[in-house]
Amino acid sequence: MQRDLIRVPSCFLLCWLMLTACGVSETGVSPPEELLGSQESALCSGTSVTSLTLSGIDAYCGELAGSGTWAVAWPANAVRLEYYLDGALSASEERRPDTAGTFSGSWYYSKAGVSTGSHTFLVKAIPMVIDSADNRTTCWDSPGRSISRTLSTSTPLPSTSLSCSRTSSTTITCTGTGSGGSGTLSPMWRTRNFDYSTALTAYSAWSPGTWTQSFHCEQTLSTTADKLWIEHKVSDSCPTESTVKSSAYFLCGPADCLLPACGSLGVSCTAGSSRKCTFPGTSCKTEICTCTSTGLWDCVI
Repeated sequence: MQRDLIRVPSCFLLCWLMLTACGVSETGVSPPEELLGSQESALCSGTSVTSLTLSGIDAYCGELAGSGTWAVAWPANAVRLEYYLDGALSASEERRPDTAGTFSGSWYYSKAGVSTGSHTFLVKAIPMVIDSADNRTTCWDSPGRSISRTLSTSTPLPSTSLSCSRTSSTTITCTGTGSGGSGTLSPMWRTRNFDYSTALTAYSAWSPGTWTQSFHCEQTLSTTADKLWIEHKVSDSCPTESTVKSSAYFLCGPADCLLPACGSLGVSCTAGSSRKCTFPGTSCKTEICTCTSTGLWDCVI
């Protein structure tokens, strides 16, 4: 009977014999990740976060800030901290002890742009081992700690009031007040002017001032004069601004409009004298009127 021989290369047989002689199983060499896991397990054995505190958490001007302390058990000598806001990871960091040779330290957290409303803040601590070569091992499977706090944030709007009155023939005096808001309140002022001749309204720029402010406005008897409004607001430390308060309008025009009309001055004048007055029918247009040799006032437009 004829037999078919299976030829096996000699190198395959030699490799198989060497592996068998060295006691390597047929399942093969352990993968690298298993060795790494064993090393981490050995380094992290006995580690834990023994303390985690939250001293306070608060919000000011849309910025959330908090602080606290942590402590770990040897062989851990550092900690990984994760900060969550409303369930989402906001930030993370690794911290060593505040003082060399100890196993505890402090933590700080802040975040700007936090909206008004209710928020839940959570800080989570995981022990770490950092060796002399600065190799860092986070002991994810070791006992950690977490602590949370729910708080309500608000950004109170400042409010203001305004009172204005004429205190002289050329001056408007305004007094503003402010309340609420955050921190120090600062008064701000501007004017709004309606030009009768052009029918245009112009605003001045906002500028800081004192709580009592004066504005120039020459008193007039004309109903076709310019109109002036005084506007006021306050700004707090954030800065958050109040709504704008506005005064009633004041009529402002040439001071000459307070003078009597030239036609009402009569004939009693000294020849060659002159006087500034309002010419009738010219909407407070002022002229220099002179006394003629005949003793009559004469005004030329």
